[in-house]
Parts: sequence; structure tokens; C-alpha cells
Amino acid sequence: MTWLSFFERLLARRWPLGLGLLALCAVAVLGAARVPMDPSIERMHPIGDAAKTDFDRYRRAFPGEDSQVFVIAEGPGVFTPGGLASLAKLEEALRGLPRVRHVVGPASAMTVEGLLFPEASRGSGEALREALAQARKEPLARVLVHPTRELAVVQVALSSGAGVERILAERAFTLAAGELLARHAGPEVKLTLSGAPAVRATLARMVEEDMGLLLPLALLVILGLVAFAYRELWSVLATAATLVVSWLWMVGAMGWVGVPFGVLTSFAPIVILIVSLTDTVHVLSDLEERRRAGTPYARALIEAMAHAAGPCLATELVIASGFLSMGFIGLTAVWEFGLATALGVVLAWGANMLVLPWVLSLRSRASAARARRELKASRTRPLDSVLAWVERQVVHRPRRVLVLASAVAVVSVLSITRLRHEYRVFDDLRQDSPLAAELTYAEGALGGLVPLAVFLEPERGREGAALSPEALGFQERVDAYLAGLPEHPPVVSLPRLLEPVYRAVFGPLGLLEKSEASTARAVTRLAKYQPLDTVLSGDRSAAGVVALLPNVGSERMHELVESARAFVSREVPPGYRATVTGNLAMTEHVTGMLTQGLLRSFLSALGVSFLAFFLVLRSVKLALIGLVPNVLPVGVLFGTMSLLGISLKPSTVIIASMALVIADDDTLQYLVRFKRRYLALKAEGAEAPHRRAALESLNECGRAMFVTSAAVAGGFLLLQLSRFEGIAHLGLLTGMTLWVAGLADAFLGPVLLMALKPDLGPARER
Repeated sequence: MTWLSFFERLLARRWPLGLGLLALCAVAVLGAARVPMDPSIERMHPIGDAAKTDFDRYRRAFPGEDSQVFVIAEGPGVFTPGGLASLAKLEEALRGLPRVRHVVGPASAMTVEGLLFPEASRGSGEALREALAQARKEPLARVLVHPTRELAVVQVALSSGAGVERILAERAFTLAAGELLARHAGPEVKLTLSGAPAVRATLARMVEEDMGLLLPLALLVILGLVAFAYRELWSVLATAATLVVSWLWMVGAMGWVGVPFGVLTSFAPIVILIVSLTDTVHVLSDLEERRRAGTPYARALIEAMAHAAGPCLATELVIASGFLSMGFIGLTAVWEFGLATALGVVLAWGANMLVLPWVLSLRSRASAARARRELKASRTRPLDSVLAWVERQVVHRPRRVLVLASAVAVVSVLSITRLRHEYRVFDDLRQDSPLAAELTYAEGALGGLVPLAVFLEPERGREGAALSPEALGFQERVDAYLAGLPEHPPVVSLPRLLEPVYRAVFGPLGLLEKSEASTARAVTRLAKYQPLDTVLSGDRSAAGVVALLPNVGSERMHELVESARAFVSREVPPGYRATVTGNLAMTEHVTGMLTQGLLRSFLSALGVSFLAFFLVLRSVKLALIGLVPNVLPVGVLFGTMSLLGISLKPSTVIIASMALVIADDDTLQYLVRFKRRYLALKAEGAEAPHRRAALESLNECGRAMFVTSAAVAGGFLLLQLSRFEGIAHLGLLTGMTLWVAGLADAFLGPVLLMALKPDLGPARER
């Protein structure tokens, strides 16, 4: 069956088609309801390598490490009788919130000798000051009472969960805790909520706000450009319906395959709107040209759909393959973005082949005839004038075009050498955002927020192995090493927590012989009033020593991790395995992967583009010519990143591959039409078939190329309004790159075809 007969049959059955589309949308809605929200930092981790395996095993052993929430209380009224009474009420109220399993703060903290602040000390200021001085010396209270500032910390441990359940629980807790803190805060006490669960909940809200703002804006900008280009209500309505259905089908597919909304995947729907528009515009432009030529509306619609279906399918398959190649970068969030977008672009093609003609076919015959008369009588449109100017430059100044393109390429290559690789754990937040300010404040108050952990486990699993004298001695040495770092991070370890228990129960440390049995008794006593799931596994076989470090840059991150690994390898006792992990170590690992992943992904996308060009065009020369106007903008991208000081990070490492495959769309549309026209002219024996085919193909699809380039650039530039700095950089760079790609297609493509004159062989019969 040919495309022509397919659309003839399809549009002859409009109402069954409408019912089928309604059923597909219902299935998509059910899938969309299943899409989870997960903007956690762990989604920026690699996929399935050794470091990720160690990190996951560490998290399973110590579920409490990622479920700690901190309420920071600071002000002159904190360590006063009234302030301590308010803290006691706050701690009691926090215990009543959902999913809370343990709360410990200055008012309720216990030592082996009783309350951290005894009841007798809470009645007078002098007694309270003495109790505060003593508390600042107490090892168990080092994370609850700041050593110098009037600052206290209440630790809240939440019930661990996974996936959607965890995110929903953390959001419910954060909302309730925010309302609770607002009621308990006063003029002399500032209350701040921080910690991984609270940060994840805030990020989820920011992602939702971004999507709620950017998606409607992108749709309005795109529809405005379509209205400007075609000045026809039905074109705008059909475009709107096609884009909305494309978006809905993509989100539904995400739900059915289990891809969550995160910082990266949250803007995948905008990419789908943009990619879907390219097919829509090519159909509308072809339809307009056929109507100008006098073809009846219904027939023109069928022929325009049949003419565009093959090239559009080829380009969408190229784009989908290019997005799938992002898996070579090796990061979970990037792979999820690539998978979601690859599914989306294929479904967008389906929407353009089904929804677009269905909506356009609803137009009445009288309305279509009136629109055709207006179209023929209308003056030359603005895009026609622009296209005529481009044609004059291509025909009369081809050397200028080539010289300018060569100069841009040279400058871009020279600028690439200055590309930076700076990346931090909390690196995609705008510096002026409230969350960034809260994280900075919490980091100063707590001493650090990014965990660097040393994970100790026996080579052969044995219950209680972490309590042996050799294992405890190793933990003590690691604790001292981490505490001695220049950043002076707060450190939590089992020996540090056990120290006061040994002192109170078993006598002076110097006289006590630590054995596995005595340590087990001390741990049992300590566990009654101190959660240990951040430093000791449930079966007591594995131990963790955790330091909270500041949000340092990649260079310092690398120094910290390498130094810790060297220390651990020297000190680990026989029969045990020690691993340096935690979010800081994983971020350092990801930073080292970025350049290699970028190269693999870009080369894969380049290979996919060439292969697709060759398979569709059946010409090596034509495929190579098609790559030139698409690769040149990628050089401009890297040069711009160097000039603006934008670093490689997970949110920017995907731009090169994404820009290349999206730019392939217009290039392939143009080259398919060029080849078709060239073979027809050659069969007719026409003079200068390369020149005529290049210019006639540019005139045929040039308007669509300019509309799609403007829409693509405008849609991505809207990401400047994102609450995430990384996404804003991605929007700026991608929009600029794709606009340059559109110009390169319009100017450089025809010049190369006319200059190189690729021989495409004899014409073949249809």
C-alpha cells in the first residue's frame, strides 16, 4: 500500500478514526497518571557500574543515611529557659507528623547519665549556661548543639521508602513540617528545614512549577509563530490539537515504561512539542503550496500527507535513534530523558499522521474554497521575501557563505580547548533561588550537607563483624582522618557514638579491653535512645563512617575522594573490604565520566545521522554533505560554552547529541526533496540539474525550515525562565545551536550541493 492510498482510505473513514484517536488518548491518560516524580540527586548517578553497585549496597545497609531531616533553630532565644521549652514542644509536635519514626533534639536528647539538659538546669539562665557548656563537650550532642553559635539542631528520622511512595511521603512531611515551623518560629528564633528528604520534596515542587509555566508558554509561542506564518485559523487549531496529543501520548508512554519526571525529564515534553511541530509545519507548507496551485482542498490534504509521511518518518526515526544514543553517556537521568524523548518523537509522528489530517479534514468545503481564494489573492508573505533574499545570497555570493562558515568553524574549534568540567552536587540551582539560599545557610549551620562515606563490610558475610576490635579500630582511624580534613566536617561513626557509653558503663577507656561481646552490649544500650541505622547495618556486619562536607567544586572533590581512597586502602584490616562512597564520591565519579560520555554519545549520534542519511538518500556523498550544516553548529555550541564559562555537567552534556539529531530533521527533509527533484530534472535532460534542484527544493521547504527553526529556538529559549540554572543553560545553548543549524541548512546546504555536484546515478522509474 502506498502512502497516497493509505491517506485516501484513512480520511474516507473520519469518524472511526476519531473514535480510535479518542481511545488512544484514554490509554495515554491512564499511563500519564502513573508517571512518578523523582528529582533526587541519585538520578544523576551512573547506570550499573561498580561505583553505583557499591553505593546501592551501602544505601541498602544504611537506609537511615538518606532519611534524615534537620530542623535548624538559631537565635538569641534558643538556649534560654523559654527557648528550650519551645524546642521541647516542637520536638513533640514533630513526632506526630506522618512517617516520623524518631526525633531527637537538645530538649529530649539523652546521654548515659540522663537528659542532655537536665530538668534542674532549665529553670534558671545560669544553670542552663553551665548545662550548655557541658553539652558542647558531649560527643553525642555534637550534631545537636553548635560549638560556638546560638544554634540547635533537631534530627528527624523518617521511615524509609522507595520510588513514588518515598517522594509522596517526603512531600507530605515537608508540607506539614513547614506549617509546623511557621507556628513555632518567633522573633528570637529562626527555624529552617533541611536534609535530603526536604530537598527532594522542594525539588519536586520546583519541577512541577517549571512544567506548569513552561509548557503552556512553549505552546503559545509555537502557535503564535504558526499563526504568523500561515495566518489561518484552521492551521493553528490543527497544530494545537496535534501538539497536545503528541505531549499526552509521550507522557502516557513515560508512565507505562516507568520513566519518572525529574530535573531533566521535566522538559522532555517541551522537546516533543518542538519536534512534533517540524512535521506539522512541513505538512502545512506543502498543503499551502498545493492549494496555491489550484488543487482542491481535500485532494491537496491527502497529497500533502502522502508527500510528507515518508521523509517525516525517516527524520523521526533518526531523531529517536539519536536520543537513544544518549545512553552511552551512562547516567540514569540522561538515559531516562533519551528514552522518554525517543518514544515521544515516534508518537509525535503518529499524531501528525493521524490527528493533524483528521482535524484539517473537518473543515467545510465552503470555508476551504474561500480560504483558497484569499490565499491566491494575498500579497507575498514575509517569509517569501526572506526566502528570496537567501536565494540571492546562495546564487550570487557562495564564496562568502563558505568563507563565513569556515571562519566560524575555526573559531569554534579554538574555543573548545577552554571548555570546563566544573560540577557540584547542588549545581543546577540558580544562585538567587530560595532553595539555594536555604542550602547555603544549612551548610554553614551544620558544617556540610554532602555525605562522604566509608563503607566497611566483611569479605565473607558474618553477623556482628563490624563490632570486632579490628573493625572498630579501623572506624576510629577513619573518623579521625575525616574530622581532620581542612573543611572540618561533622563526622558520625559508631566509635564516636559509643565513646560516652564505654566511659559511663565500662570505666575509663584506657583500662577497658574492648571485645566484640562488650561492644555488642554497649551497642544494645546505645540503640535505646540513639538511631544507629546511619552507621551500623541491621545485622551488625557492616559499618559506615559518614562526614558531611560542603558543596565543593569538582577539583577539590577529586582530591578528597582520591585521598580518602588512599588512606582507606592502607588502613583496612584483613578480611574486610572498605569502599569510599556517598553522594560526594558518586558526583566525583560522574564528573570524570562526562567528557568520555559526551564523546561516545556525540559520535553515536553522528554515526546514526550518517547511517540514516545514507539509507534514506542512498548516497554517501549526499549523506556527508548533509552532516556538514549539522556538525558546524555543534562546534559553535562548544565555543559558546567556553566563552560564557558554562561547564560540562549532566544537564549540558546532552546538548551536542540532542542538537545534532533535532537539526537532522530539516536537513533530511531538504535533501529528500533535492534528490527527488534532481532525478526528475536529470531524466528530463534539464541543464544544471544540481543548481535547479537545490534552489527549487529550498523554495519548496524553505518556509517550513524557517518556521521550525524559529519555533525550535524560541521553545528552547523559554527554558531561560526555568528555576534550574542547568536547564536555563541548556535552553540557551540548544536554542542558539538549532537556530545556527537552521541558517546552515538554508545557506550552506544549497551552496555545497551546487559546488560539489554529487552524482546520484540514473533516474529510476516510480
